[in-house]
Amino acid sequence: MMSLSSNSSSPSIAVEMTAPAKVNLNLHVTGRRDDGYHLLQSLVAFTNFGDKVEIYPADSYALDITGPFAASFLDGAAVQDNLITRAVMALGDMFGQTTGVSIRLVKNIPLGAGLGGGSADAAAVIRGMLQFWSGQGIEMPVVDMTALAPLLLSLGADVPVCYHGRDCFFEGIGDDIHPLVTAIPKMDILLVYPQKICSTPAVFKGFDTAFITQDIRRDGFDDRPDFLSYLQETQNSLSAPAISQIPEIARILQLLEQQQGCSLSRMSGSGSCCFGLFDDTALCQQGADAIRRAHPEWWVQTSYIGG
Repeated sequence: MMSLSSNSSSPSIAVEMTAPAKVNLNLHVTGRRDDGYHLLQSLVAFTNFGDKVEIYPADSYALDITGPFAASFLDGAAVQDNLITRAVMALGDMFGQTTGVSIRLVKNIPLGAGLGGGSADAAAVIRGMLQFWSGQGIEMPVVDMTALAPLLLSLGADVPVCYHGRDCFFEGIGDDIHPLVTAIPKMDILLVYPQKICSTPAVFKGFDTAFITQDIRRDGFDDRPDFLSYLQETQNSLSAPAISQIPEIARILQLLEQQQGCSLSRMSGSGSCCFGLFDDTALCQQGADAIRRAHPEWWVQTSYIGG
């Protein structure tokens, strides 16, 4: 049974996890495999804003979705194919454990925005289920990334990096991850989403420019100027095909660039959410207010990365 009701009573929370939004600070298409998959390179950060996942003991599996974007799951197929459900069942099969849990997802991250919402949820549930089983006194084997990697990647290209959940570079199809030795400098971030979903397959199909690569800074960055200087030498290779699909992306980027204190604006992932980086919280909020007034139909969210 999967419920979308927010009114059901629940027992005390057994495990509570945060699924932070993922932001691709840059994204380079570096090549293409023989099977058609594009090879990527990206510097990824995670915001302090995200979804919430709560796991309760139950007789059988149930999923309750609430929050601002719960309505996105009212379609039966979307619920049945939810990455949380797939993650729980795959993990249960992998370790031979019961999937008798009730999961409550508070969906704050918009779907199809390029913020890795579904992947972040799946990663949080996997961490949470391992903690849940351990808390129930179930003897579990030592679980490391080597053991989990195939399962994570089978759920989606963004799930491995979301499972890491820290500043990192990734390469390949999302399976080659390089955590930064030191976190990126803390910066305020303004997220703007036009409430239109980019088709990721269509965006990649529309990609027709040269492959590019950039040096990976595994040690991190000295300070904000070093960090921003690095980013300004990079790009999002998928911006042009995403804009051809959703022209509002270009307008969002233009508005972000016009906001006082915005050091850099870019699209995240394959779109259509864009972000602006600020080094002043008040100016970030001021920019958010201005964009909300100009376009109340868009989703606008302030947060921060790094630190």
